[in-house]
Amino acid sequence: MRSLALLGFFLCLVVGGGCIAVYMMPKAKVTTNAFSGKEKDTPAAETSPGDGKAATASKPAETPARSGNSLPTNPAFKGLEGKLVRANAGQFIKAKQVDTQVKYVLVYYSAHWCPPCRMFTPKLVNFYESYKNVAKNKGVPFEVIFVSFDNSENEMEQYAMETNMSWLAVRYGAARSAGNPLLRLSGRGIPFLVLLGPDGEVLINGHGGTQQALNEMMRIVNQS
Repeated sequence: MRSLALLGFFLCLVVGGGCIAVYMMPKAKVTTNAFSGKEKDTPAAETSPGDGKAATASKPAETPARSGNSLPTNPAFKGLEGKLVRANAGQFIKAKQVDTQVKYVLVYYSAHWCPPCRMFTPKLVNFYESYKNVAKNKGVPFEVIFVSFDNSENEMEQYAMETNMSWLAVRYGAARSAGNPLLRLSGRGIPFLVLLGPDGEVLINGHGGTQQALNEMMRIVNQS
């Protein structure tokens, strides 16, 4: 039986302007929905805001929408229950369920020790602060999840506070554990940014560079 333990070591390269993160994990079967354990062509039914139609009797909604928010929890958050925090006023606080009720998710793999990460993070922070409310008002709310590759929890917290991150993050102890379902979407290098859609499907896999996912999310908001 293969061990589910996650073995990792990290090497930052001067040549190429990227930081390499190498780790070993059990291979996961690729599916249309990145967070579904089943291989099928038909995704789970979406809950359309204000369509006035009752849900089908075959399968009830997994996460009932809260008052004032008709969106269900994005499937990207499956398996992260109790593992999410949000940077707020110089500390990490427990995330709320409403934070997960979004249409799009940007998963950001990064670390303070990585110079290219420290160069890109301010761009992502600026985008987040400029577009988050606009996207919500246009009916295409999104959230960012920070998956830290820092060497300690203190470094992760310092990185988040120094760069004014105000988005979600996977708790340090859970970020690189085998139980984090987002690890299978990461690349070999950081910074790495993946864009997930309403059904948890991968829209931009990150291999085209961090700016590609950012540009696509920007396009979605601007054209909505």
